[in-house]
Amino acid sequence: MAKDRKVVALRVPGCPDGAEARRLVCAAMGAEPDWGVMEIEIFPGRDGALVLAHPSEGVYIRSDALALLLAGRE
Repeated sequence: MAKDRKVVALRVPGCPDGAEARRLVCAAMGAEPDWGVMEIEIFPGRDGALVLAHPSEGVYIRSDALALLLAGRE
């Protein structure tokens, strides 16, 4: 049986950065999705960009948190 997949696809003008893409996804959904960690992929094109967002299937550590963890090893 296939899992229920939640995906948001948006065609947007320009090429948004990660923060702007997240804002656009939340605005399109009407609220912050209850996905835990959201993966966002941005595919720039000639006339705008395609933004795909879906819940993460893995575990991610933010780069600033990783730097703090590694700093403790010195």
